[in-house]
Amino acid sequence: DFSIDLEPQMKTITVPEGKLYQAIKTTQFAMAQNNPRYYLNGMLWSLQDSQLQVVATDAHRLAQRSMTIDSTETASLIVPRKTIIELGRLLVEGSEKSVTVGFTENQLFLKGGVYQLTSRLIAGHFPDYQKLLPKEASRIAIVDRNLFKEALSKLTPLVKQEVHRGVRLEFSRDALKLKVSNSKQETGEESVSIQYQRDQDEAFSIAFNIEYLDKILDVLPQGEIRLTLPLEEGVTLLEQHHSPKDH
Repeated sequence: DFSIDLEPQMKTITVPEGKLYQAIKTTQFAMAQNNPRYYLNGMLWSLQDSQLQVVATDAHRLAQRSMTIDSTETASLIVPRKTIIELGRLLVEGSEKSVTVGFTENQLFLKGGVYQLTSRLIAGHFPDYQKLLPKEASRIAIVDRNLFKEALSKLTPLVKQEVHRGVRLEFSRDALKLKVSNSKQETGEESVSIQYQRDQDEAFSIAFNIEYLDKILDVLPQGEIRLTLPLEEGVTLLEQHHSPKDH
């Protein structure tokens, strides 16, 4: 057992086990692996204002999830990739119990009902991910997650063997067209109905790695998702869409 007596500098919080499991499972895909910027090879756990934010990025994509916790602690911990993968195995999906998380400047301790884990933390400063998130939304698209994923799945085989597995998304008034092409001059196109809000009336297109998009859709819940698109070039934000009646 770890205890405050054994670790005088340790701070502790309690976290809902099921919510921590969900947060890890829906963000770990964006962690880097063997990146020379070692602080990306893990997941940020940021404690502030009674919130635990978990954030992962490999510098190409970023995933974030937050939960409310009963704590006033403020801390920034970078938990190693290997530890995150192990927690994904230990934590119980859907559990309504709580786990105890203890941490010092360089170590993490976690204790659940029938397990406990100790890990070193990664030293360094995680990127200021808040600066990466779009602040102004001049283009917003609302699309059904399942229809979007189905369209991507139909196009993926055409680019599976390509070095650059790109898909172009073309947004117009009421439709999203997805287009791919490969080195054999084969092309594919799918169309999905959307709600498209924009300041200007012109169409807009942007390209993505098709596997990155598919991974994101894997962890988003069923229902409508919201895409906040950049003015020209920049970050695109995908998140669960809540209609006004949900609030």
